Amino acid sequence: MHKLLPHFHSSAEISYPTAFQMLWKQLKSMEAHFASTLLSCNINSLYHFLLILCLHETNKVQT
Repeated sequence: MHKLLPHFHSSAEISYPTAFQMLWKQLKSMEAHFASTLLSCNINSLYHFLLILCLHETNKVQT
């Protein structure tokens, strides 16, 4: 039978969870920023659509 060797961690392996947590926070921040930007774009698109629709309806009434 093989003896199990003790498991040693290098300093890079020990700091891995911390690095992963930092990366995860950055990704969550980027996701929140992207969602906010996307929402803003969608609101602006909806506003422009409604404005065009109102102008179109106004032109129908005048003719």
